Amino acid sequence: HMDNLVSWGQDELKTWHKTASALQVGNTQSEQACTTEDLQHRAQLQNKLAGICEEMCKEVGAYPKCAQCP
Repeated sequence: HMDNLVSWGQDELKTWHKTASALQVGNTQSEQACTTEDLQHRAQLQNKLAGICEEMCKEVGAYPKCAQCP
């Protein structure tokens, strides 16, 4: 009976290891997708701020010599 228990335990560990490995691979892909989406949002925000900064510099007469605008 103990031999069966040892064999069952080893099989269970192999199954858990495969499941954990699959989850880690899935998380890596999800993490990459989040990073890509974050970079896109940052670029959109920076572009929006650049337009606002340029307009503000024109209003105060600092454009095109304004060094702070992205």
